[in-house]
Formats: sequence, structure tokens, C-alpha cells
Amino acid sequence: MHWFWRKYEKRNLFQVYDERKTRTDMVLKRQILLFKIANTTVKISPSVFINILFLWAFLSWLTGIRHPERLIWERILTGVLASLLLLIADLGHTLAHIFSARYAGAPMDEIHIPSGMPRTIYHDNHVHPSVHRLRSFGGPIFNLLGLVISLVWHTLTLPGSMANDLATWSVIGFTFILVGSLTPLPYVDGGTMLKWTLVEHGRTLSQADAIVRRVDLILGALLITLGLVLLFWHMWWWGLLILAGAAIVIASGLGILR
Repeated sequence: MHWFWRKYEKRNLFQVYDERKTRTDMVLKRQILLFKIANTTVKISPSVFINILFLWAFLSWLTGIRHPERLIWERILTGVLASLLLLIADLGHTLAHIFSARYAGAPMDEIHIPSGMPRTIYHDNHVHPSVHRLRSFGGPIFNLLGLVISLVWHTLTLPGSMANDLATWSVIGFTFILVGSLTPLPYVDGGTMLKWTLVEHGRTLSQADAIVRRVDLILGALLITLGLVLLFWHMWWWGLLILAGAAIVIASGLGILR
């Protein structure tokens, strides 16, 4: 197992890196300037707008399935507003890092928003481990505050109403991003916090990266077990969702997802 891990790690470093860097550079060149916040440039890929249209169409369709009594314009309006709330939970998380980075004394230079996961760019990233960790708190804090507000909103609305549906989507969006960002994956806030805490306590960068990947493999195995138990209890949707999450965590631990 140790031989396999070393061989796989070497392949990642010397073969996969150049291929991924080339693809990333090609994607970034197709992005357009959107705006600036606190001297941080925000760029977005045109394909993001296509994803938003698909999200709006799906949420409008789902509203019609759940509430067939609603008129077409009510379904469309619910889809538009629910899409906006989910975007606030997602993009607001990334933008919040602008302010945590400035608070940490190491401002962010750019944010790139492709059709996948947003990327934060620091031209000078040689900072103390505590600064890396402090910069990563902005997004989770934003989502935690958004979740609290969404839960209060949900309790104040009537079940079955449009306002209640929107509050539900807001709770789902903020919860999903919060939990996902705190998972110890190498490319999200939880992994950043764990990695730089290890470095601050004496681990080298390579040792810290290896520990994060091993934690992901252990977490993935636990999630697989939980997913199978849920399937055994005939909780199909939850079981499949947990197994999908386990696949992502394990792929991250093996370096397939970066």
C-alpha cells in the first residue's frame, strides 16, 4: 500500500499537474471581467449564465411538480427567486473571503468563477500559516449567518406558501455550502484549515498534504458505510446522496479531484 501511494503521488506531481494546469489556463482565458470589490477583480466564465438558466428551469419545473395548483407565472417566479438564493449562498461564500483575506492582512487579488468551482487567486501566497487559516474563515462565517437567517425566515412563513418554499431553498443552499466547505477536502476551507494548522505545528507541506488525503480516505470509508446502512433501511435518496458524497471525498483523497 505504501508503494502504491508513493507511486500514485509521484504520478500526480509529474504527469497530471501539467495537464491540469494547461486546462485551467485555457478556461481562465475565456473569462470576462465582471466587477471589482475592495480592489479584488472578479471574473466570470460565460458558461456560468447557461448553468443559471438550467438551474432556473429545473427549479421552476420542480415547483410545478410539488405544487401543481400554482399558476405558470408563480412557478417561474419561484424558480427565479430560488435560483437567486442559491447563488447568494454559493457566490456569497466566495466573495466573503475577500474580506477575511483583508482582515488577515493578505488581500485577495482575483476571483475566477468558471462553470465549476470558484477559484481564489493570491499573487503573493507566501504568508504565515495562521494567515492562510484566517483567510479561509470568511466563507463559512457568511454561510453560517445566512443559515441562521434562513431558519428564522422559515419558521415565520406558512407551510406550503411561496415564501416557505423560498426559505426552504435558502436553508438548503446555505447548509450545503457550509457543510461542504468545512469538509477536510484539499481544495475547500476545511482542508485549508487542517493543512495549515498541521504546518503551524511543525509538519512540512508534503506531510500536511498527505495527512489531509488520508483523512479524506478514512472519511470516505465512513460515508460509504453510512450510505449502505441508509440504503438497507430503505432511505434511498439519503443513502444515494451520502454515497455520492463518499465518492467525491475518496476521489479527493486519491488526488483525482483537485
